Amino acid sequence: MSLTPTAPAPHAEPTRVLTKPKKVWGLFGVAVLISFVTNILALVQPVYMLHVYDYVLSSQSVPTLTYLTAIALFLMLLLGVLDFLRGRILAQMALEIDAQVREKAFLGAYNRALAQRRFGRSSFSSDLDNVRAFLTGPGIIALMDLPWTPIFIIVLMILSPLLGIISIFFALLVAGAVIFNQGVGRRLTRLGMAQNMQATRVAEDMFQAADAVESMGFAKNVLGRWAQTSRNAAETNNTAAARNGMTSSAVKALRISLQILSLGIAALLVIDGKVTAGAMFAASIIGARALQPVDQVVGAWRNISATRLAWANLAELVREHDLTNTPKTELPAPKGALKVEGVAVGVPPNAILIQQVSLEAPAGAFLGIVGPSGSGKTTLARAIAGAVPLAAGVIRIDGADVKQWERDKLGKYLGYLPQSVHLMQGTVAETIRRFGPPDDEGVILAAKRAGAHEMITRLSKGYDTEVGDAGSALSGGQRARVGLARAFYGDPRVVIMDEPFAHLDSEGEAATINAMREARQRGVTVVLVGHRPSEIAGFDLVAVMQNGRLVRFGPLKDVLPQITPAAAS
Repeated sequence: MSLTPTAPAPHAEPTRVLTKPKKVWGLFGVAVLISFVTNILALVQPVYMLHVYDYVLSSQSVPTLTYLTAIALFLMLLLGVLDFLRGRILAQMALEIDAQVREKAFLGAYNRALAQRRFGRSSFSSDLDNVRAFLTGPGIIALMDLPWTPIFIIVLMILSPLLGIISIFFALLVAGAVIFNQGVGRRLTRLGMAQNMQATRVAEDMFQAADAVESMGFAKNVLGRWAQTSRNAAETNNTAAARNGMTSSAVKALRISLQILSLGIAALLVIDGKVTAGAMFAASIIGARALQPVDQVVGAWRNISATRLAWANLAELVREHDLTNTPKTELPAPKGALKVEGVAVGVPPNAILIQQVSLEAPAGAFLGIVGPSGSGKTTLARAIAGAVPLAAGVIRIDGADVKQWERDKLGKYLGYLPQSVHLMQGTVAETIRRFGPPDDEGVILAAKRAGAHEMITRLSKGYDTEVGDAGSALSGGQRARVGLARAFYGDPRVVIMDEPFAHLDSEGEAATINAMREARQRGVTVVLVGHRPSEIAGFDLVAVMQNGRLVRFGPLKDVLPQITPAAAS
């Protein structure tokens, strides 16, 4: 599947987010059908009271009371069973949605992170949690019961037109409160979520830079930044909660007022002989039941708004994924010929890191990239490795645009050692084989090619040693050598190494140089970013970067004499 980032797409249609929408809507349809039955059964209590007051008390018939009570209890038991089944069906629906959306949302978030250069800050996981929690909580049940409010009002109208008119009046008041709450609440919920994410980013930045923060003692300064953004989020959320609470309290007061007023008016009607005593109590219960779903919806409105925003975010991520996940013809294994055509890389919104870079290296060639700090040499290496999106230009391997490849298939033929090696949690063996299926022979071969086998066997558990969070259980040099073994795993035809000697001791440097010699013998194309001309001694080609542009390129013997110490470091 493609992992190439694209620009954000507009919100997808809800059903298009799902790969099997009929299955989800089928479960939802069953839940709605059960809701229909449970709302019918909700009339059992007022009907029971109506018959008890109007028939049982007047006839003094114990058998009638017994039968009515037994039937009512049986129906209430059925109501409980159906309510439980509805909850289980909605939970199954939540799992089904999660299964259909999870992978696409993950890859969509990954693509967006690549495009925006913002890693570890995606909210897609919490968005999925919000959707699942909503589908298994009271909010969706309240929404499913909401359409029954007018039906209960019609029942009241049948008992007494006056009671029906009063219920309609109260329902209109409640609808106005709900509409007001929706308009204000949606804006505040969106703002609160954005501020919460901003506060989380500040905290994550601090934790990731913990070494520098602690050693230079500016934790309190960063704490001040986090506290301010967190305070803004808390104030926004508090305002949203206050608005929602005000509306919820108003709806609850209106619901209880309707119940009291219905009871009072029904009592007057009983006195006038227009309705029976049983109808009076039934009207009170039905009046309260009519507005109960509205009360519940308002109480859950913040969750409903958050879920709508979460679903919109997931829909956008899935849409972005689908735009890039088009089937591609599988190309043959490449030999490693590399061509860079007019490549430009920029970080949103406007920063251009490199531009108009063009170079070419035949299969098996060794290409060195040098230049002063900030010249763009690391960005060029990352662009060749496919680690950053291109603003313009094309990267070709064996003449084919890398976009013609499925990224996971092309990845088998690429090795990449970044400047700062980040290792995911897992064992050394899992890391080297890129978390693929067990392949002990391939893992050990890659480690030997990288000259890391002996170093790994000296670890406490050898290849089964846990690398820790971000490789924290290993030293910087050990992480670099494990990362190099990962780059040489499988049968890479192009290997990109960004300053591979930066964290290595003399033993590690010697092992890396030997690994490059063996790679040359196997015909592997090697791209190496270096600071010193000595690091690219014996290379075939050299590219000199300066201010984001390629200023010199050609055979090493022609370009090296023109490289000044300042231009290479």
